[in-house]
Parts: sequence; C-alpha cells; structure tokens
Amino acid sequence: MTQTTISCPHCAAPNEPGDAFCGSCGKALPLAKSSPRLVDTNQIPTSGATSKLVSDDLKKQTKKAANALLAVGILRLVLVGLLTFGSIQSQVPGGIKAVPGGQLFIIFGVEIGMVSCLFFALYFWARVSPLPACIVGLITYATLIGINVVTFISLAKANNAIGSPVGILDIVIVVVLVNGIAAAIKQRRLLTAQAGVAA
Repeated sequence: MTQTTISCPHCAAPNEPGDAFCGSCGKALPLAKSSPRLVDTNQIPTSGATSKLVSDDLKKQTKKAANALLAVGILRLVLVGLLTFGSIQSQVPGGIKAVPGGQLFIIFGVEIGMVSCLFFALYFWARVSPLPACIVGLITYATLIGINVVTFISLAKANNAIGSPVGILDIVIVVVLVNGIAAAIKQRRLLTAQAGVAA
C-alpha cells in the first residue's frame, strides 16, 4: 500500500509524495525516506551504550581537571623544594648549616608547604566540583606569581640584580591549570546536558 498524500506538519494540508515544500503554506515537508537527525552541541545521546560513553567522558574530564591541581601540588612540593634547597646549598659556604638557625630554608619550606597543601585541598574539591576548584587554583597561582614579580623587582632595584621573576616551572604550572579549567568546562557542559536529559 503506497501513501497517496503527505500531510503538512505545519498547516495539515495534503501534498503529493515527493514534494519538498507544502503547496499551501510553502514550508518544508518531512522527507519520505529517513535521514540522520541533526542535534546541537548541548544535546547528548539517550541510548544505553552512548549514555555510558557520555558518563565515562564525564568522569574522565572530572579526573583530568582534578589531576591538574594534584600535579601543581606535587610540582610545588618536589621541584620547587629541590630548587630552593639547591640554591641555598650553592649560595651559602658550607651549605644549609651555615644559615643561622636555617631561617631561610624554613621560610621557603613553609611557603612551599602551604601552597602545596592548598593545591592538595583543591584537588579533593575538584573531584566534586572541578570548575570552581580549578579557577581558584589559577587565581591563587597567578597571585603568587604577582607577589614574586613585585618582590623580585624591589630586591633587584636594591641589589642591582638582573634575571626573570617568572620561571619555566611557573609557565608549565599555568598551562596545566588552564588545561584543567578547559576540562572542567567540558565536564560542566556534559553534566548540564545529562541533567537536561534526565529531566
């Protein structure tokens, strides 16, 4: 049995099969053959297998954002600690024991420890809510860089020293944090779309 007419979904007027546009209202008619359905970027698939893929991607992006903060905490704790220890050893005759009471090492150690603990705490926060945690992490580290620049400039003027207040490690950490924010934004979009499907 063949279909003799196609009802227009806009005005309900009958049209001949194969017509692209309604003869009454002029609007497009549905195709007789099936064609791929176009979806916008905010929609997510609803079938079981593809929903699982979306859910896996959601977990992956959350983990990626959280791991960016964890990486910063570890980098600050290990690399900056080693660099600080090495610079004290090389600049002071006899090594760190020559520093009265080890005050310089204590100051650097406390700063490194506090910043590392902050980023470890942000890591645990990011496992629940990655976007605000990553934003706080980037703002915090940018503030630290700003403080280091101001301190360096004032010390350089007093001692006629030259150099750069921002090192390669700082650039690497900022890149890691920006990538973490990008992952957190993707995670937020997936979570919003998933909530929309569930509703």
